[in-house]
Amino acid sequence: MEEWRNIKKNKESFLSLIEDHKELIIFDTETNGLKKDAKIIQFSAVKYRIDRFSLQEVDMLDLYINPEEPLPAKIVELTGITDEMLASAKTEDRAADEIFSFMRSADLWAGYNISFDLSKLAAMAERTGRYYQEDDTIDVLQMARDCIPRNKVTDHKLGTITKYLFPDDHFQFHSAIEDVRATAKC
Repeated sequence: MEEWRNIKKNKESFLSLIEDHKELIIFDTETNGLKKDAKIIQFSAVKYRIDRFSLQEVDMLDLYINPEEPLPAKIVELTGITDEMLASAKTEDRAADEIFSFMRSADLWAGYNISFDLSKLAAMAERTGRYYQEDDTIDVLQMARDCIPRNKVTDHKLGTITKYLFPDDHFQFHSAIEDVRATAKC
């Protein structure tokens, strides 16, 4: 195995987090854009019990959310999510309590490029007037950058890393629930 880029800092931090927590939520969002005010259109999270270095699924939440505005064509193309699919979905005001309640059910969160997803949760909380507080987090993207040298992969996108680590597995990327399961596997 290649050495970690930030051997002491990241390795020790990760191991400490895993030892200090019994449960972990891995989550992902699909949004109607990349700007700061972009809304979540799919929220997926799986809660796992941590058993040393394996994860046992305990619970999950997978929601489509109606942004109450038409989706850009690029988002439809990228995610496969359409306005028709979201027409009868909960609005973020109705989905927020369920999402934040689920997130509070574990005090360790993980994701791939987690800062993006955290910013979307914070923006939702602000728009809906809900209380939101981040817990301890693990960014699997940072772990991938630490463990897999740039000369081994073309980039560190989730799809690239998953295919590099698990070439026989197939995931549909840009589906929040599939991205959660790929992140958990990584």
